[in-house]
Amino acid sequence: MSGCLDGIQAVLAHQLRPSASGPLVEMMPLLPLLERGAAAIPPELRARVSVAIDPGLQALGDLPLPRFTLQQVCQNLLLNGAEAIRDSGHPRGTLRIAGHVERAEGGENLVLRFTDDGMGIAAEDLERVFEKGYTTKSRDTNSGIGLHWCANVLLALSGRIRATSPGPGRGATFEVVLPLRHDVAHSPSLAA
Repeated sequence: MSGCLDGIQAVLAHQLRPSASGPLVEMMPLLPLLERGAAAIPPELRARVSVAIDPGLQALGDLPLPRFTLQQVCQNLLLNGAEAIRDSGHPRGTLRIAGHVERAEGGENLVLRFTDDGMGIAAEDLERVFEKGYTTKSRDTNSGIGLHWCANVLLALSGRIRATSPGPGRGATFEVVLPLRHDVAHSPSLAA
């Protein structure tokens, strides 16, 4: 197990290493990326979870997005939200995805919020959820690197992630802020 974790960490470290050209950024709509992320929720969890994507996200049009990286972050957050709903003991729950583009110093940021009505997060754990190896799940099925990877990859893209929760049993929200880099958005979209 230790060897596997070391291998995964090596791959993640390689992915975070800056390249001369920076991340592959494509002009594309956000909605298909989110829908693909939601489709990655395993069927046994999907039966218990409704995914509600704010239709206003479609109105954002094409955005300069690091497609592969952002899709991986979204998939991780959606899977965690679905597992939090399952672990809450409720027969069904809802994952809501909302967002907007905001003006920021030096450009624009994409702000996405992933909100679930699952088991929630205790106040003392809100910062710890991004620590390498921290998990509230079984060590048999989780290594505690998903949110750590999300935080690091967003930081490498000059973005950030934060968690909020009204407390245990009351759901959680993960907010992703990602600068939109129009200056490198020269690759044609591969998304349909």
